[in-house]
Amino acid sequence: MHFSKTTRIFISVCLVLLSAGLCLGAFSMAKDNEGISPTVAAVPYESKYVDRIHLQLDATQFVFMREDSGLYTFTFTFTAEKEQADFYAVLDGMELVGIPYTEMRMKAAPANGDTVALPGAKLPAVSEEKTAPLQWTAEVTFRADTPVTYRPTLRIAYTSGTKTELADSHLTEIELLVKVCDLDPLPQAMEDARAYFTLGIYTEESLAELRDKLDEIEIALRQPENLTDTQISVWLQEIAYCISALQPI
Repeated sequence: MHFSKTTRIFISVCLVLLSAGLCLGAFSMAKDNEGISPTVAAVPYESKYVDRIHLQLDATQFVFMREDSGLYTFTFTFTAEKEQADFYAVLDGMELVGIPYTEMRMKAAPANGDTVALPGAKLPAVSEEKTAPLQWTAEVTFRADTPVTYRPTLRIAYTSGTKTELADSHLTEIELLVKVCDLDPLPQAMEDARAYFTLGIYTEESLAELRDKLDEIEIALRQPENLTDTQISVWLQEIAYCISALQPI
């Protein structure tokens, strides 16, 4: 599909503007296949010292534009830190459910030191008064041959308390959004519509309606997590209507 320079620039700018059960025993450190990265990685998560632990994710929403390869990879960084140095806190495990991924790789941050495995990781303190975070980065690869939306859940289990003998088990569930969008044939339709502005044979008043519709679509494309096949079909119909309503000078 051929795009004009203007349309290619528009799509590139939009993409820049966009920048929102398997347990750890099955995680793989190998990197055999890499999928394309998301167009959007947004909406961080933070749970400030709930059950004496501070949990963070740097992103919970991942939106992709469909590629022929059908292989996609999203990455998020998980951080945990206990509330006070003399508290007891240990991470019991993590699992991601609700998405049929093919591989999940976990990598411990260098600052973790010897604490590489997440299950059983005891949250540390560096002094009698100062705590230290532990952090892992997860890379999740999945296959999707058609547009799809998943809302998987990340389950984080941990045990915490003011003292070891007073510790309780807890479970935090974080909802993610993973979406693969297909804009085709919208980009070509928008490119063809913009050609009418250069012909010089239609009134400015009738062109204004077409221009407003294209501008509306461009703004909406900055939030692809809200896109649906139905919405794209509606836009195509609206573009066609605006073109049919053009009035010659």
